[in-house]
Amino acid sequence: MSRSFIAVTTVAVACLSVQSAVARSLLHRGAGGVELNGAGNEPAAPHLVELAGKQGLAALRTGIDLDLSSLSVKSAATAVPIDKFGPYVKFANATVAGHEVGCLNCDTELFARWVKQSRGFKEAACKETPSAYSGSKHPNSPGYKAWQKKNGGGASFLSEDASAAGESSFLGREPSKACNHSDFDASDVKISKIRPPDLDAFRPKLQSLWAQRHLVVGPGYNPLHQSMDFGESLVSLARKSPMVTPEECEKGDAPHCNSLFNGLRVTAPLTKLNTSIANIFGNKFMEEHHYRSDMSTAEQRKHIQAVLTKLKSSYSFYFQKCLSHEEDTLQCNEKADSKFLGQVACQDQDDEVQDDCVYADLRLCTDCKESSSFFEYSRFHGPMALFDTKHNRKSVMGQCEEFSRAGHALMSLLGYEARYVLDFTDHVWIEIKIPKGPEGKWVHADPSEGVLDSPLMYESGWGKKLTMIFAFTPWSVEHVTKTYTAKYDETVQRRHVSDEKLNEVVAAANHRLKYELPLNSWGYQVAANSKARTLREVALWQHFESS
Repeated sequence: MSRSFIAVTTVAVACLSVQSAVARSLLHRGAGGVELNGAGNEPAAPHLVELAGKQGLAALRTGIDLDLSSLSVKSAATAVPIDKFGPYVKFANATVAGHEVGCLNCDTELFARWVKQSRGFKEAACKETPSAYSGSKHPNSPGYKAWQKKNGGGASFLSEDASAAGESSFLGREPSKACNHSDFDASDVKISKIRPPDLDAFRPKLQSLWAQRHLVVGPGYNPLHQSMDFGESLVSLARKSPMVTPEECEKGDAPHCNSLFNGLRVTAPLTKLNTSIANIFGNKFMEEHHYRSDMSTAEQRKHIQAVLTKLKSSYSFYFQKCLSHEEDTLQCNEKADSKFLGQVACQDQDDEVQDDCVYADLRLCTDCKESSSFFEYSRFHGPMALFDTKHNRKSVMGQCEEFSRAGHALMSLLGYEARYVLDFTDHVWIEIKIPKGPEGKWVHADPSEGVLDSPLMYESGWGKKLTMIFAFTPWSVEHVTKTYTAKYDETVQRRHVSDEKLNEVVAAANHRLKYELPLNSWGYQVAANSKARTLREVALWQHFESS
């Protein structure tokens, strides 16, 4: 046996041992040092252990596929594979500074304009025709605006209700003339149509371009028409969910105590996060609303509501307007609509481990004083980056995903137990255990709306046609749809999966979260940044980041 092989084997075993220790620590100790198991206090399923031993990875498949185009599920045995019979994939490419750049499912003209600007071309400012996007906070919620008005919600900075009158006086000038790109030269942009049978061979190239920040993934969910095993998707989402480790850990079990994790990756030491948040909300506010063991249930609710209200009032929701946080867009109108080109891997300065940047939305602002400019709106999951938007993005935190991640971090920092909740019809929120401890119950909390314990508001207030809702921690997943609907039978009909089968999938996912280390192509590693994310993962997150 060669020395190099022995060395590599030794390193691999050492890495595996460290990851096993971290997994054990996260499994058994949650926030406040509470003892936990991997499946919501349910016993392990022995038959799953036997199956995995006999059949390997094939035994981990659930027989149900999740269509990443719609987040709908269907039987893998009877469904027509999306990869084989879907429509063509449009791929545009060009050259910038000697490197190939490409765009999947992009508006060709808009991509050509980005290519030109990337080459140093200055495009005259103009007033674009508003895009088809309505500015609605929740596109799958037809009753949202009426609910917001009834509940006292008003316009916020960069909201869709921003006064048009404010635009006419922008930078002391008249509004820009209407855009006219009829003579725009896009002749050097090549357009290809990739046949579905050729997609598998094409994906490695696309993944390589993504890792170099040379690929833009255009509008529309899942342009590569991919599906994903439903159980695998639940495991993946759980492993990316946030949690807090206790102040004291068993030595050797966890290298990062008193820290906030996104999945198995530490994104913020709580001492550093506490300093950052105290600078924003003030030490007095933090001390006043910190959890105390002598609090009654009513007092806990009062303090939690105050924190949710403070978060919502301190930061702004992003409504696809122009952001002036980059040098080229400082001269652009913040109240004007921007045009969406697609998603791209995050810039290096936004892509540190603690940022946990999923990707950046690449958008164009044309209502500017001098020249139209593209800008990047980074989609952070890391709490430090989210709270820092107070300073570097004029308090524009983001959308529901960002507010929920920030709300989870804030409530956890204040000593409460929180978990992350995903609605498969496009929304994200959290749940908080009240009262704290083993006797408590998980209570609905929506940081983006500042609402506590109103679980039926999405169905009865917003008019959502719910399908499936899950609560996640890195060690567990729980199906919680019944908490959020008065018409559960209708949700079952819409999701096309029986309770029996769904419970089986959830049990299998919990078993994997409890006993299985996250497997990658080499060793047991967690993606370090957005450039390492797979396009399949990007397609999955697009649904939850868009709300």
